[in-house]
Amino acid sequence: MFYRQKAKVTGDTRTAGLTHSVTTETTTTQNGSAPTKVVTYGIPLIAFYDIAFDRADIQFTGGTFQGDTKIFTPVQFTMAHEMGHAVGYHTDPISPNHKIYSEEFFDFVDLNNIDAFTQYSHNLHTELWPEAFALFHLDPEWMQTNYPELFTWFDLRF
Repeated sequence: MFYRQKAKVTGDTRTAGLTHSVTTETTTTQNGSAPTKVVTYGIPLIAFYDIAFDRADIQFTGGTFQGDTKIFTPVQFTMAHEMGHAVGYHTDPISPNHKIYSEEFFDFVDLNNIDAFTQYSHNLHTELWPEAFALFHLDPEWMQTNYPELFTWFDLRF
């Protein structure tokens, strides 16, 4: 579910945010074993703040497609990035350990020594997953050219 709203605090520079409509935590114990905590997330809600649309004149130039340079706006990138946050909480169906996508992704990134490739993910490492998710969907040719092993990881899943 998506919605658009004004930033709540004057000077807030966030363009979007991901929340969950309902989050429940339960603790279970079976046959005297240690308690197990289970977290259930509700429907992801992605809020796009007005500032995301105010910067629509800025463009990112990525790879090429059939000889033409691909260009996309911050609004497109922000939407794909926030979708990455939402998808990252779901279990990776090909994970041998039933990990969520973002955990499986960071295991792969660490194993292959992949560095941050956007300024945002360089400043905040946890943002590498949604940044990579967005780039894979908006500019797969760029990712395949510059990070072929990462492209393959995404291509197997999406």
